[in-house]
Amino acid sequence: MSYATFLRDYVALPARAAAVFQQRPVDFFAFGADGVTVGVARAMGLPGVAHLGLAFLDPVSQAELDEAYRYHFPDGNASIARLRVARLLPGVVDRPVRTMVDVVLVRCDHGALDRAGQDVRLRLSSTVMRVEHPEAPVGVGYLGVAGVLHRIEARQVVQAALDHGPTAARRLR
Repeated sequence: MSYATFLRDYVALPARAAAVFQQRPVDFFAFGADGVTVGVARAMGLPGVAHLGLAFLDPVSQAELDEAYRYHFPDGNASIARLRVARLLPGVVDRPVRTMVDVVLVRCDHGALDRAGQDVRLRLSSTVMRVEHPEAPVGVGYLGVAGVLHRIEARQVVQAALDHGPTAARRLR
């Protein structure tokens, strides 16, 4: 049973009161109260489950609950992208990435992403127009930042695209 259903049907909270708790589990699970179970809500220490009469959590579970949740990336998945870039191109970041704090505070030198002679080169703000991969090398046509068309060849190509609907990244040949 979802936590939202529990609050509505068993705690008998009015809909407006239950709505207050909808976003509580989002930071941990990326789901609202309607997407997590009562058991999850209990483990998180969310309001309303205390009157169930269940035994207290075991010491390990309680310790996990008591520890502050501090590994939330304020910029969303951009932190994940920075981790990948730091691994692919270590010279691009301004410090070694060893801790969760480093992940958030590290700065990238965007100019270093596409330097000639690097094994890996990343092109930002470029629109891929065509990818041809009949055999090696791979041919890529793209529209650069200045609006100039370019064609390159590479041993391998990985395209990361933000698809804004039916016209972007629709067909790759």
